[in-house]
Amino acid sequence: MTEKIKILLLNTHYSLQTFLSDDTFEFITMSLNEKSADIKNVDIVLINGYRHNMNGSEIADDMTVFKVAESIKQICPDLPMICVSDLDIPGQYKQYFIAHFENSINLGNLLSTIHEYVIK
Repeated sequence: MTEKIKILLLNTHYSLQTFLSDDTFEFITMSLNEKSADIKNVDIVLINGYRHNMNGSEIADDMTVFKVAESIKQICPDLPMICVSDLDIPGQYKQYFIAHFENSINLGNLLSTIHEYVIK
C-alpha cells in the first residue's frame, strides 16, 4: 500500500475534507488559533482565505490567514499551499500559493493540482 498524501486543512470547513474524501489522503485540520500542527510532516496545505474560522466565527483581521501562510513558508519554504477562497489573495502573499481556487471548486482540477505538486 502506498503512503497517504498528508493534507493540512487550515481554517477550512469540514465540508472540504468530505469533498476530498479519498483513500489516498490523510487530513490534519487546524484553525488559525491553533499552533500545534506539525507542518513539517504534511505534504500540502489547503488554506481557506475567508475571514471565518472553522466554527463560523469571524477572525479579527482579514489578513491573518495570509500572515499564517507567510509563517508556514518561512518554516517550510518548499511546502506547496493552495488557497481556496472567493476572495482575492493580496499581492504580496500570492507568491506563497501554487494555486487559487474559488469555493465553487472543480474537484478534478483540485485533485490534479494536489497530485501534480505532491509526488509520492
